[in-house]
Amino acid sequence: MSKKLIIFILTVFITTFAIAQETKNFEVPLPGNSSFIEAKDLIMSGRPIQVSLYQSSDDPEKIIDFYANYFEGQEFKKTVDKEDPKKGIHRLRFKKDDLVVSIAVRPSGGNTELVIAKYTQQPGEPEPEDAKPSVKDTLLALPKKDVAGFDLSQVPRPPDSIRMMSTKSGKIAILLYMTSLSVEESVSFYKETLDFEGWEIQNEQAAKDGVEAFEKNTKRKSIGISSPFSDGEDLETVIKESYVLTFKNKDSNLRIVIFPNLFDRKLGAFVQINLR
Repeated sequence: MSKKLIIFILTVFITTFAIAQETKNFEVPLPGNSSFIEAKDLIMSGRPIQVSLYQSSDDPEKIIDFYANYFEGQEFKKTVDKEDPKKGIHRLRFKKDDLVVSIAVRPSGGNTELVIAKYTQQPGEPEPEDAKPSVKDTLLALPKKDVAGFDLSQVPRPPDSIRMMSTKSGKIAILLYMTSLSVEESVSFYKETLDFEGWEIQNEQAAKDGVEAFEKNTKRKSIGISSPFSDGEDLETVIKESYVLTFKNKDSNLRIVIFPNLFDRKLGAFVQINLR
């Protein structure tokens, strides 16, 4: 999928979507002077959605009028008609029974970009704007291989790992890995490996100790952190089961944070490395 389509979809449809056979059978017509660019079946907020991107030489206003007239003739109810002047996007949404069609148009390089999304919304399901994302969403998919970036010569990456992020700012380097090792196995790996390579451990802290002390002092039953996702691992549990290791050598300070994979602990752990 092109980066252009991903960004446009994220901007327009931060959503919950469901899809049924009727969405496949219902064909949305195109205005004149339009050409197909790309189509994808996505998972967003844990549910499928059919999204298509088109380009048209017609003005956005003409396209908006075209769809307003078409869906009125098909006895759809218009539920959204909004314009975002800052982003230059005009959004339309039409609903008939359980079938929903969302449309977004915006000017682009002398033409008009048009995104059409088809999905179903069952009674009682939240509106797209009110739903939490799912860890199964297409745009949140975990990488299958290293993302572009770098590793550190001073600090080994965890075994059987995928690099998810690496960045430098001045004398600070931050990296994030996903490893099949558990939290406990990752902690043992770094304590043993770095001790052998000349790093001196300064501190080892289980987050559980700090969380329990906080709950005892405040007489709370939790730390009050809710997950941004509708599913996946419980965020408070992830925090409680994390570890922080700090090391030092003659040249550098190192901080390693290890926590369960918040998508699914069966996948292993995340390892964040901060080198100064």
